[in-house]
Amino acid sequence: ITFASSVLAFILLQLLNNFIYQWGGWQAARTMHRRLVVAVTHAPLSWFDRTPTGQIINRFGPDMQSLDAVLVDWLRMTLDNGLRFLLRVASVASIMPIFALPAALCCSLGFCAGELYSRTEISVKRLVALNFSPVLSLFGEAAAGVAVIRGHRGVDAIFRQRLADRLAAHVRASEAQFNCNRWVSVRSDFCAATIAGAAGTIAYLRGGSSGLVGLSLTNAIGLSQTILTLVRNMNELEVELSSFQRISEWQ
Repeated sequence: ITFASSVLAFILLQLLNNFIYQWGGWQAARTMHRRLVVAVTHAPLSWFDRTPTGQIINRFGPDMQSLDAVLVDWLRMTLDNGLRFLLRVASVASIMPIFALPAALCCSLGFCAGELYSRTEISVKRLVALNFSPVLSLFGEAAAGVAVIRGHRGVDAIFRQRLADRLAAHVRASEAQFNCNRWVSVRSDFCAATIAGAAGTIAYLRGGSSGLVGLSLTNAIGLSQTILTLVRNMNELEVELSSFQRISEWQ
């Protein structure tokens, strides 16, 4: 009965946790969308002359989708893994205090790599958004002038060339974004593996109770995975917040 009650309480807390995050994120995204619609519909005509159509579509498309479905998940995972990281560090350090030094060093290296990634990724994501807007604008212009494109010889070739050039710029920015993601993954995995190896070496040299050693190794291996996940979550959260910043600039 006690076990069943514990499992039921855990499930209820998980449901409550997910409901609070999703409901709060939905309310915040709806408020931001309403403010964005009001700001764009009440903008003067001169603002539409200065602002490309693709940029407006980009705000209501990928940026708004980030607020609706992505940002709240990264926030929840960042907070959860942050608490899990602190508890596991305390657990391992209480059993093997000497483990605190290599853990702190490797964690610092991991977070430094994550900070470098975040600063680069935010700029690269802006480039991706800027290079995606001209593609959308070109499709809008082509839809408006499809009669001219089909009625004059050679105009379709010019359209294909312009589309290829804009897609090439967008693909280059997307490739740089993917490369940044792989860069931080390799370094985070290295820091995580170093922590697990250091914990195993310390446990082997110090000896002691096999149960405590097994518990410390289990938590150390879990800690390495938690650090990797936490660094990635923090980086992705900061990157997704750039969409929130771009939407806020228009309000």
